[in-house]
Amino acid sequence: MTAVRRDARAAAVLAAETRHLVRVVRALGPLPRATLARAAGSAHWREGGFDAAVREGIRQGQLRELPFDFITLPPPEPNEPDRRRVRTKHRPLPR
Repeated sequence: MTAVRRDARAAAVLAAETRHLVRVVRALGPLPRATLARAAGSAHWREGGFDAAVREGIRQGQLRELPFDFITLPPPEPNEPDRRRVRTKHRPLPR
């Protein structure tokens, strides 16, 4: 594998891990870093992947660090719907 392909693959993996963290935080709300790591299944990620994904999410403005090591989503921009927590009703499957 060439260095360019390796770099492109590493960037794609980091982007996917970051998107996954955003989805988990959106579903569960603000979480302590350790709880977020468990909820995201980061024990199965590459070494250092979780911390790198959190840093990347914060750098891109997709995640926000709070006091006491909590991670959350940033507040919505003005004139943008609040998508920090999407709640859905459980509906039974049609028969």
